Amino acid sequence: MKSYIELIKNLEKYKSINTSLTQLDLSCNQIGDESAHIIGTLLEKSTSLTQLNLRSNFLGFEGAQTIGSALQKNTSLNQLNLSYNLIGDEGVLTIGIVLEKNTSLTKLNLRSNDIGCKGIMTAGTVLEKNTSLTQLNLSHNEIGNEGVKAIASGLKKNTSLTQLNLSSNFIGDVGVKAIASGLKKNTSLTQLDLISNLSHHIGHEGIKAIESALEKNTSLTQLKLWEFDDFD
Repeated sequence: MKSYIELIKNLEKYKSINTSLTQLDLSCNQIGDESAHIIGTLLEKSTSLTQLNLRSNFLGFEGAQTIGSALQKNTSLNQLNLSYNLIGDEGVLTIGIVLEKNTSLTKLNLRSNDIGCKGIMTAGTVLEKNTSLTQLNLSHNEIGNEGVKAIASGLKKNTSLTQLNLSSNFIGDVGVKAIASGLKKNTSLTQLDLISNLSHHIGHEGIKAIESALEKNTSLTQLKLWEFDDFD
């Protein structure tokens, strides 16, 4: 890990390199919160970086806070992968505040981050205000029915999101009904993933709600509801 951190420090120093770098993949390097500030500094200064992969790096709330703070200043990044970290509810709240004003990020992956209902409650406001995000992956968290209600509320007014992954999130009929309500008014979403939620009581009522929504929705082209499949 030390060699990677030294590399990042060097990227900070040499502006000639920093202005040409567009993609940086640091996945699976155990960076942790203590070293996240180096990534944050790089992100603040960079005007060329468009893709950053920090998958599986033991980043917690502090790491998310650092990245979020950097995103407030960065205007070039359009893809951010924070999957398989430990940012939790507090971390996603920090990222959410940034997304309300950020206009460059289009793809955000928060898969498997210990995100629960509390952390996702501001999602409605974020989706209402954000106009750039097109792909959002929240799979393999613990959002639940109440959390997905907040997301559904945001979908009613959001006009940019095209892909939403909510697979493996303890969502039942109540949550699916909320999503269905959002789909009736949303005109941008083309792909929705709800797989591996069936065991959490997506039953007849939920399916009927989806059917009703599809009668009015004209944008959705791909809907995943089965139990034993997934995609990144």
